[in-house]
Amino acid sequence: ELIHAFVKESNNGVLELHVQDPFHRLLLHGVCE
Repeated sequence: ELIHAFVKESNNGVLELHVQDPFHRLLLHGVCE
């Protein structure tokens, strides 16, 4: 839930800065696309 809200208020560049975990980054890339 929190990640989804964060994705809506951020862009991929910002997400990569805050999300260091490779697995979470992979999920976020999937959500963004």
